[in-house]
Amino acid sequence: MDTAMRTKYFDYYHDDEALRRYLKSIFSFVLMLSLLWFAAFSLLGPTLFDLIFPSKHIDFYPYGLIASISALSSMSIAPFFIYLRNKYDIKNFTKLTLVNIILSISLQLYLVTFLDDKVLGILIGGAIPNFLVLIYLILKYDLIRWQILHNKEMILSSLRFSLPLIPYTLLELLISKGDRYFIAFYLDLGQVGLYALLMTIVILIEIVLNALDNSLRPVIFDLFKKGPTKNMTKISQYFSFYVICGIVSLYGLFIMGNHLEFITDNSDYLSIRQYFGFATTCMIPLLFVRIFNLQLMFYGKSKEISWLTFYKTVAIIVLFIFLIPTFELWGALVAIFISNIFTAFIFWIKSRKLIPKAVYNLKIYVPMIAFFIISTSSFHFYNYNNPSILQLLHFSIFLSVSIFIYWKKILPKIS
Repeated sequence: MDTAMRTKYFDYYHDDEALRRYLKSIFSFVLMLSLLWFAAFSLLGPTLFDLIFPSKHIDFYPYGLIASISALSSMSIAPFFIYLRNKYDIKNFTKLTLVNIILSISLQLYLVTFLDDKVLGILIGGAIPNFLVLIYLILKYDLIRWQILHNKEMILSSLRFSLPLIPYTLLELLISKGDRYFIAFYLDLGQVGLYALLMTIVILIEIVLNALDNSLRPVIFDLFKKGPTKNMTKISQYFSFYVICGIVSLYGLFIMGNHLEFITDNSDYLSIRQYFGFATTCMIPLLFVRIFNLQLMFYGKSKEISWLTFYKTVAIIVLFIFLIPTFELWGALVAIFISNIFTAFIFWIKSRKLIPKAVYNLKIYVPMIAFFIISTSSFHFYNYNNPSILQLLHFSIFLSVSIFIYWKKILPKIS
């Protein structure tokens, strides 16, 4: 339903009252579904966990229960966050997002430091902020609409749009949450805690990409409507801007991950610094997956998106099964990297006929990606005397070059 909210919002944005009814209807409907899912999962969860983890002593209570609270709370608040983004209510969107992120990271770092059960700390630290934000939104904005069926056409139109994307959504949820279960199955809960902290930081790139998606999507969709061939130059520059912002942000996350000593002195968690160079590199193909997915969404290829995501899910599951038992956390990261490259390739295959291939500016993409990989990998293979200073120097060069490209190459062609 959050995907429908992104698009259907524009059917009502000209009428504040209708938009408000639509928001309350969607929010209430999603909340109702979340509660039904929670009730069902609470009953079936213990049996599912016994089947999935027969000898790992991983109990549904509390692990699965807390994880489901976190996931369903996040799903329930998603429509309101999309509403704020589409409305360009930057103040409230930024405030709620930052509170959620800061509280989540702070709680997770605190709990994994002081709790013996590190995985439980990660789960609780992630669940509490989502749940608190959900309660705040309900009380602050009066979002509950008990008589949902009074606006059933709003619900039905959104369902017609969203239903073909249900497999895609479920598969993405499986990919984003299921990796921890494979690590728990093949390794141990301690490794799950290390991996969860690593990915909690690396996956912050999605916040940047979501912000870019929501700011650029209306402009790019408008250019698509006018004709991609006629507007090839502008589309190309927007794509280049997207890639540049994504890579620079990933380098910032690489630096953050290499300075965890400012957050914790736990030696176990400091040991994950060795993974950040490759972990951030693994995310680069996702920049292009999102660009290709944007095109498929515009042209209404929802079924194709679900099938492509299915192929991605099969690929990453197979890779997890083969690589994690032998290479442990490195194996998980290699699996993610290979599957992300595979996903970018199959999404490109499906979208390449929709717009001219000349919109992809390889003269910008290739040098920036090469510099990123060379820089981050060098800190893994060489012991520099002052790695922090050198990382900041590399980041400064990276940022300066990006600003120059934007100012001289991109801005003149889109203004």
